[in-house]
Amino acid sequence: MPNKAQVVPLAGRSATSAAAQPSALLGRVRDLASTFITRQLQELFTSADDTLFDMADRASSNQEQTGLFEAMRELRLQQGVIEKLYLQQLAARFASLGRQASTQPLESVATDRDSMTLVQNDELEETVAINNMVSKVMGRDADLLEHLSARLGHLVQRPLEAEDNPLGPHKLSRQFLDCLNQLGFENMQIKLILLKLFERSVLEDLALLYDDCNQLLVAAGILTNLQSRQAVKKPPRVTS
Repeated sequence: MPNKAQVVPLAGRSATSAAAQPSALLGRVRDLASTFITRQLQELFTSADDTLFDMADRASSNQEQTGLFEAMRELRLQQGVIEKLYLQQLAARFASLGRQASTQPLESVATDRDSMTLVQNDELEETVAINNMVSKVMGRDADLLEHLSARLGHLVQRPLEAEDNPLGPHKLSRQFLDCLNQLGFENMQIKLILLKLFERSVLEDLALLYDDCNQLLVAAGILTNLQSRQAVKKPPRVTS
């Protein structure tokens, strides 16, 4: 009889404990995302190497070819740094998500709006590229992302919009571009190529990450009543 009394609370205590520790759950979601990002960035770097080599092979001038080979070499040298920097920034976003809401996001948004009048052509081109990438994800995976945002918002006890979700397509894409800029990638053609490859390697598979994160949080008892209408499957890769 005492043994039986011990068995029942164990299950109940396990579920309650998981649901009562939002920081631990945020950490597990972050770890899922980090594993996913690491794998997909490796795919991106492999594709980038092949793409830049093919472009260099078809270059119309020695100058263009030299620039592409230099970009390929630089990317090979920097890919470990890009991955490390990206994961550090992702971890920082999750850490700030778990802290008390502050006015910093509002200030940064206001600054961005004030600086729009000073945006250069390159920056505008980057913004258009990212907006197009984000639109495709939202048209395809909005349901899964909304549920994940709701569950993460539940953990941090405040509403979390999709655009503020550290795993939302805008945050992920902008973060990748920021890494490239911080590491001195200035050639707009190269950056647009890498953004396109980021879309193909990372954004097109986001449904898999969102589904894994949602399942993790559902298993922990977080907003189990939300039901997704989206069937999740790995999209086929187009090979040439």
